[in-house]
Amino acid sequence: MKSVIVKSVFVFILCINLSFESFSQSGDTSKHVLITNYGWITGGNLDTSGTFSTANFATNAKVHICAFNPLAGTIFFKWTGDISYIKNADTICTTVTIPEDIDTITLTATYKTGYILTVINGSGSGTYEPGEKITIVSDFGTNFKDWIGNVQEDVADTLADTTTVTMPATDITIEAEEGAPYSLTVNNGSGSGWYSAGTIVPVVSNYGADFMVWRGDIQDVANTLSNSTTVTMPAADITIDAIKAQNNLYIVNINVSDVTSFENISDAIVTIFVSGVDTLVAIDSTDGNGNMEFLLPAGTYIANATANGYENEPNAIPDFNVTPGVSDFYIYMQPCDISLKENGLNILSVYPNPTKDKLNIGLPEGQVQEVIVTDILGKPEEVRNVTENNLLILDVSDLTKGLYNITIIIKDKSYRALFVVE
Repeated sequence: MKSVIVKSVFVFILCINLSFESFSQSGDTSKHVLITNYGWITGGNLDTSGTFSTANFATNAKVHICAFNPLAGTIFFKWTGDISYIKNADTICTTVTIPEDIDTITLTATYKTGYILTVINGSGSGTYEPGEKITIVSDFGTNFKDWIGNVQEDVADTLADTTTVTMPATDITIEAEEGAPYSLTVNNGSGSGWYSAGTIVPVVSNYGADFMVWRGDIQDVANTLSNSTTVTMPAADITIDAIKAQNNLYIVNINVSDVTSFENISDAIVTIFVSGVDTLVAIDSTDGNGNMEFLLPAGTYIANATANGYENEPNAIPDFNVTPGVSDFYIYMQPCDISLKENGLNILSVYPNPTKDKLNIGLPEGQVQEVIVTDILGKPEEVRNVTENNLLILDVSDLTKGLYNITIIIKDKSYRALFVVE
């Protein structure tokens, strides 16, 4: 008889109780010997060394075998030896069909380095080689928030419901958390919560018929003028506010831009008058985007804008109407050009602006002939001033809050600027 024996790769001693289904045998059971190094044989005997099992089987018998459980830091690799007689050499448990022409069949379970990945609230758990990429999927779907645990360098995207893990040379555990990754805060309304990007969230104000407008991070709000609307959740935390109508006051948005470049003017000052009677009702300065917001009763108004570096004659929106809801208006201003300066209209540098008490004004060279301060309607105001080097310092602490114009005459030339007293 010929005998085939394959040497073992690793030696593992492991005691474990297993129960397997029975497989049929026929003929003389002493004719063929099956040996599994580092493995169990159904109906076989474990050697006293604990390293291999043996059993006798008849020709064509189908026998169930399993490799010993891997030791820490290893995973099952494959069966070696007389593998032409087994169903699958790459699985830890498989079936051997006893051949007719070999008296002794020897199989050896081999192992390789591997570590355990435990996925809580998701799929992908198992034992893997270092560097192997494993796809993991949370159990939460659209309610998934993030992955936590051993995620520092191993998880490709901790905010993705389905992602990959690159297995390190150690056992790791990661866990899927429920709850979306981005927060929506709805002030004075319902809809607050955690949501995934792209989720369409219904939001409703608390004001019903008294609702006026949504404000805040409104770029993803479907209808800012509707009491009940939706927000398409961006990949960021956002806050929106429901605004209640205030004693028949309505929102007026005004944007001030350069008429030549269409760039926003961030330091413009806008005054609003009641049309026909020149009654001042509001004054404000633009923000960094050239915008400002007013609350006004319904009616007809005129808006004037002034800004350093632009023509001093106010640019106006004549007779604009404020109606219930939100109104948007635009003012375009003409920059000062050389011809204006040659005609004696020059722009001064003033700071701080707005101010509460002192105003510093940078002066061109020359003796100051006259300093004139007027309010927005042209009424002269008395202010104390002192000149230090090329700096004129005004004491404006006695002026009421509002917009003022200053004109300084030097060498028969007029230099002008606007300032606000807070």
